[in-house]
Amino acid sequence: PAGLSTLLGDQDRQFKCLLLTGSRPARDRCGMSSGPPGRRDASGPAISGRTASWSDVADALDHFADVVVKRPLRSARSLIEDHYFIDEAFRLLGPMVYHPDKARDTHDWFNLVGLVPVILLNLLGCWDRRIFFVATWREVFSDMRALPALWHGRQWIPFAATTIVYFISDSIWVWAVPQCVRSPKTILGHHMVTMAYLSVPLFFPEYAWCMGVCMIVEVNTWFLIARRAFNRQGHSPWFSVDLNLPLTESIRIKLISIAFYLTWFAIRIVLYPYLWLVFCVYYLDRLKIHGPFNVLLVSPPLHAVFIGLNFKWTIDLVRSKLKRGKMKIPEKGL
Repeated sequence: PAGLSTLLGDQDRQFKCLLLTGSRPARDRCGMSSGPPGRRDASGPAISGRTASWSDVADALDHFADVVVKRPLRSARSLIEDHYFIDEAFRLLGPMVYHPDKARDTHDWFNLVGLVPVILLNLLGCWDRRIFFVATWREVFSDMRALPALWHGRQWIPFAATTIVYFISDSIWVWAVPQCVRSPKTILGHHMVTMAYLSVPLFFPEYAWCMGVCMIVEVNTWFLIARRAFNRQGHSPWFSVDLNLPLTESIRIKLISIAFYLTWFAIRIVLYPYLWLVFCVYYLDRLKIHGPFNVLLVSPPLHAVFIGLNFKWTIDLVRSKLKRGKMKIPEKGL
């Protein structure tokens, strides 16, 4: 945005001018107000002498970081903030503690129940059993044309119908009760793009396997929601030992967390980028017969959008964990 660019540009010029001069009179020429020595005001770091000392440089760097890093960092919301407590410096303070909320809790259980038939009809009803073996995926990653051979699609119609009903139902739910999620516009936009993306195999069944392999990501979505639904109190068995936590509950939380992280990286970070290459190969195949403007033209760019979101959320997750604090603060509600 123009306003942000102007702000950063002004701060950049002030920072460079301050480092080159260092004196308080020069500070005024740089467009920075001069307060009492040793005191930081709203416009920038304080200057305590005629020449810039190392402390002055450190103050200037800190002030510059406030503008360039911290403000843009908090200007947009990340998916991980729905499941972790993140402070203003983007440090992960631990799992969210959720107070009872009927709208959110009911919607969570709708997803946990509604995704089960979608996942089962896909994995058990449309794919060869070999898809559950690591050796099969080694073949898939060594041959970009191996995936269609694993797809038999015996339950394709029930799977496609259940998937469409799920996305339409969830979209209506979020539209009618927007307080059930933190970012209703994002959820609705995601569902609209997803349904548009899934329309390709609906009209061209020879690419039904594309929908099936993309919808494997809902396994991770289920675990993502389950982490919240089954741990409302925000227990942290990963980071600390809670002696009051029953052993069975601790094991359940850990198993769900392990499954969440494994499926997140395996599907969102490994499989999805590889699928982009696969879709590009099949688009080029169709291009030779039907020309550049064919039905698969939309697949690479739309898939790239999902890859970008996956990587952004992953970077947010890793960065916040690296900055993680030690305290856990209860969530105040939606």
